[in-house]
Amino acid sequence: MSLPFAAMMLRRLRSLMIEADDRLATYLRWRVGQPARGINRQRDPSRYRRKAR
Repeated sequence: MSLPFAAMMLRRLRSLMIEADDRLATYLRWRVGQPARGINRQRDPSRYRRKAR
């Protein structure tokens, strides 16, 4: 691989990583405002619960 080509690929990879970081940060900022999707055991259908022994 030639040096100019490698330099170009590294610049491209760096720009893609920066873009991915920005998109992740945007998603996480959006996600903080959303309600949590925790499991509420009382609302689970009985067929999904384990039987007590």
